[in-house]
Amino acid sequence: MSIVRSAKGLLRSAIPERLMHHLQAADHYFNGEPEVRLVSQLCDRRRIAIDAGANIGTYSYFCRRYARRVVAYEPNPGLAARLRRLFPDVQVRAVALSDRSGEIVLQVPIDTQGQPRHELASIAQDFSDGPRQSFVVAMATIDGEGLDDVGFLKVAVEQHERQVLGGAAQTIRRCRPVIMTECTPLKYEADLASTFDFVLKERYVGWFRFARTWLPFERLVPASHLDPARFGEPGGFIGNNILFFPEEHVLARKGPSV
Repeated sequence: MSIVRSAKGLLRSAIPERLMHHLQAADHYFNGEPEVRLVSQLCDRRRIAIDAGANIGTYSYFCRRYARRVVAYEPNPGLAARLRRLFPDVQVRAVALSDRSGEIVLQVPIDTQGQPRHELASIAQDFSDGPRQSFVVAMATIDGEGLDDVGFLKVAVEQHERQVLGGAAQTIRRCRPVIMTECTPLKYEADLASTFDFVLKERYVGWFRFARTWLPFERLVPASHLDPARFGEPGGFIGNNILFFPEEHVLARKGPSV
């Protein structure tokens, strides 16, 4: 794995940044998480898309094609600067999202090759037992951002997803966007439906992916879908993301097409 990562690093240094981000987007579309290929179903061309935890901007890249406007939130200052260079048509906010405003420390773990693992950067996890980069960053809530007509909300914030959604409660209630959020079910004290009950109570329908199939929350069987012994096994554990559709949405009862 370290050889592959080193090779990718050399490739990135040899290819112009703008070309590299097209190649990265194509790689993620065909080889990354399958939800990338659902963006056209999840966005609304007449409404705003929020990319919370934008990282290198894969979702922003595709949401730009299917949403009226994209607002990307990325607290890592280096990644936020890169997003601004690559996406002049995206509003980039270099802040961390949560259920309160203020300041907080963003930690980026450093691997054994001395490379920052930006995809693991978190305000919720403690990487103090190893080398890391730390940044004091501004923190805000989605509700405090004053965004109107939000049609799609994507959340990928490394175990801080419930707080981000909690800080978007008014926006969710007012705009009723489609929501896609990372989930870490083995770290939750309750099942998925109970953990995200505050979203479901707003008349939303939850869906999870298992073995290439999208299933509604009521079909979740922990012994089959959340077996810790099968975590990380392709098709043996639920996918990294869950979807919430407002009950009036065309996909609420049938789920996304894959």
